[in-house]
Amino acid sequence: MKSSTSGGSAASWPIIRSLLLLGCVVTGLSAWAGYRQNDLLRYFDEGSILSWLSGLQLVSVAVIAGAIYRLLRQQRTSWRSPHLLWLLVTIGFFFLAADELAQIHESIDKSIHTTWQLQETGLTDRIDDALVGGYGAIAAVIAYGFRREIKRYRHLWPLILWSFGVMCLMVIFDTLTNRFDILPMLFGQSSHSLFLALSVAEEFCKLVVEAILIGGLYQVFRIEKQAHLSQAVDPATDSANTQAN
Repeated sequence: MKSSTSGGSAASWPIIRSLLLLGCVVTGLSAWAGYRQNDLLRYFDEGSILSWLSGLQLVSVAVIAGAIYRLLRQQRTSWRSPHLLWLLVTIGFFFLAADELAQIHESIDKSIHTTWQLQETGLTDRIDDALVGGYGAIAAVIAYGFRREIKRYRHLWPLILWSFGVMCLMVIFDTLTNRFDILPMLFGQSSHSLFLALSVAEEFCKLVVEAILIGGLYQVFRIEKQAHLSQAVDPATDSANTQAN
């Protein structure tokens, strides 16, 4: 089945803008509520509304990717099929949602410290940050391996690049704010305000990445759904297109 890749990124942006607005409101209200209680980051811990919003958005990415895979698997799918990308995205983002809500990477960090009897230092305390960076590296390898499938959708490639860029910022902010040690070394003890600002920015970056992916993948779903309906209405035309390719 030949899919139309037209439509551009314009259809993605209303969803992205709406989710970014929601993220701004929730992040801002969480910071304001914490500030009112003399603890700006009080509502940024696990189990907070921000954590649940992030988990919900990650599940949304997984569900949309699963729907794309179901539309595309009408062709026989082998392990080398480019459509396998969407199955990997589905599995990966369900895992990330579980990680967000259950703090799996932090549990791994604690298990490593316990198993190897490591003393917690500024370096070893950032093992969980390295794990998050590893998630991004795995995603980059998968995206490169399935680059031909991604390039079928003109609007998706720049959105993926944007999401990777914001994710890199998120990892940097997370590393700088894991504990109050790097920023004082660079800017002195007066950098506490910067520490708080970067901590808030790190959480917002997470929501930005998820918003971009939801908007981009929803547009892919629309394209494939339209192609699927066109095939159902006129299967002879689709068959001719397939033979021509």
